[in-house]
Amino acid sequence: MSIEIIVGLLVVVGVLVWYFNRSTGLDVNADGKVDAADAKQAVANTAKGIKNAVDLDGNGKVGLGDVKVAADAVSSVATGAVAEAKRTVTRAKTETKRKKAVKGGDLSAMTKDGLLAHAKKVKAKANASMTKAAIIEAINAVGK
Repeated sequence: MSIEIIVGLLVVVGVLVWYFNRSTGLDVNADGKVDAADAKQAVANTAKGIKNAVDLDGNGKVGLGDVKVAADAVSSVATGAVAEAKRTVTRAKTETKRKKAVKGGDLSAMTKDGLLAHAKKVKAKANASMTKAAIIEAINAVGK
């Protein structure tokens, strides 16, 4: 093994030992002195914490049931991500169609805010209290 992997593993182990014993300080077994027994207890606490963290199905054992729970969670997240991606693509396609319609002069494809901005640009008399149809009529009246 290369030295980088060994150092990386030592760092990971150190972080795990710290994480699962962070509330105890150096005197892990609370006997009033820091010795090898504290290190042994810290390792035991870490092993127990890791086991509890990976026992996803809550049966007290680490096995295939835990793998199934993890796989189901990943599948659920992936399904949600795919659904969101599809919604984003649909919104993008709709917006692109709307922009093409507006560029082509189809005022009915514009939003009310877009119509009001366009009315201001062409100096048509329109305001937010008007309906979309009334704003379009005001814009068309300027062009005549």
